[in-house]
Amino acid sequence: MTSLINPHTVFVYGTLKPNQGANYMFGETSDDLGEGTSAPVFSMRGGGFPAVFIEAEGGLPVRGQAYRVDDEVLSHLDNYEGYPGFYDRVKVPVTLDSGDVVSAWVYIIPEKNDFPGHDITPDQEGVLVWPPEDLDEMDPDEEEWY
Repeated sequence: MTSLINPHTVFVYGTLKPNQGANYMFGETSDDLGEGTSAPVFSMRGGGFPAVFIEAEGGLPVRGQAYRVDDEVLSHLDNYEGYPGFYDRVKVPVTLDSGDVVSAWVYIIPEKNDFPGHDITPDQEGVLVWPPEDLDEMDPDEEEWY
């Protein structure tokens, strides 16, 4: 059920997740819906931070956190993500660990070729997770590090 106070659901997979640097942006007004997994429609690249891309075929699910937010928080998130312009956002079904399915905004990069970085490989369960287990093996001095 959508809250009238917090009418927008967002699903985050990188620096906005709990224990990551920008999670503070959710403040005290947002509702933490918990962890979940997106529909299998993405690929992911990353370096200093991740980005996901819609794949016409062969996409994978992404692991992340869902929040219900108000207009003000959504506006701050849009600014942080450079939306519109750098990131875009699309609605995607997300299955929460509780079993509930929500339709959530996900920030994506529209064109994969516009984002340098390393392709992130899925975990053993076929799910894309940030930060990846091999993050320490990525070289921040490489041109692809972003």
